[in-house]
Amino acid sequence: MATRRRKGIVYSLITLLLVVPILLFLISYQEAAGSLDEVAALKIRGIEISNFADSVDQDVPRIFRITATRAIISAINEIDINGTALNNSQLQLIELMYNASIYNRSSQFMNASSLRDWADRMKQQGSRFGLNTNLTFVYLNVTPYDSFNLEFSMLLSVNATDADGIVSIYRTYNQSFVMPLEGLEDPLYMLSTNGFVKRTIQKANLTVYGSWAVDQTITSERYMATDDGPSFLDRMEGRTTNQEKYSGMSPEVIGLESFVNLQQISQVGIPVRENQSNIDHQYFNESTFTGCMVLNTSYPWFKLDSFHNATYGVPIGTGC
Repeated sequence: MATRRRKGIVYSLITLLLVVPILLFLISYQEAAGSLDEVAALKIRGIEISNFADSVDQDVPRIFRITATRAIISAINEIDINGTALNNSQLQLIELMYNASIYNRSSQFMNASSLRDWADRMKQQGSRFGLNTNLTFVYLNVTPYDSFNLEFSMLLSVNATDADGIVSIYRTYNQSFVMPLEGLEDPLYMLSTNGFVKRTIQKANLTVYGSWAVDQTITSERYMATDDGPSFLDRMEGRTTNQEKYSGMSPEVIGLESFVNLQQISQVGIPVRENQSNIDHQYFNESTFTGCMVLNTSYPWFKLDSFHNATYGVPIGTGC
């Protein structure tokens, strides 16, 4: 009996020695398998978040350009329909870009395409990936770049973190681009003629000097850069002078001027200012800028003041 008991103990020890390594191996395998599953899950999670970040990267410059373009067109439409100038072109354009509103009133022309609308969509998209996403517009601005261009700039920060705080992304976007003004309607003509005479911004395609060049420019209704004329932002405010608040924003010349066609003014029933210089910011100015008849021109009604007659190299009649 004692011998059998000793044999049983020996067999039990042997069995235990065989089973324990197997159990340890199974436990280790389960832990390793669990770790691999976690690594795979984290890898998938990382890919999802990377895809979200890439979509933001691609979207930021695109949406910025679209929003800025719609803002400038919306502002011009507001001026045209309401017949009133903007109080502050810079601030109203920023409001349109960010909030799709003007004077805290929703603008029908923005079509819910503001930067804030886009930010809300990005937050919703982030939540589908389990991310708490915050977008902050640190800086948003529009300034004159030169006479025929505006510069839009923006600083945006994006912070996205998952619920567990394990994975997060933080990025900043310092964006700027130059928008051409050519092809846009001149607000000064709208405001000065109650919308009856409209003029599209087009840069003069030749050096405007001499009678022939001046005639060509009158016919083509093109614009010249100038120091003393109002910039596009000034024109949106109905200004006929270049305000320092805008001229100080660019080292370049930012003013614009064109030749007013008095035949167009007369044809829509607006009284013609016979003795006023035909430079647009002088003609539409309430003050008097006496113009003298320009000689050797195809437009016998065309008049310039003595300063601009020298600028554009045309002879004028006596008395000026």
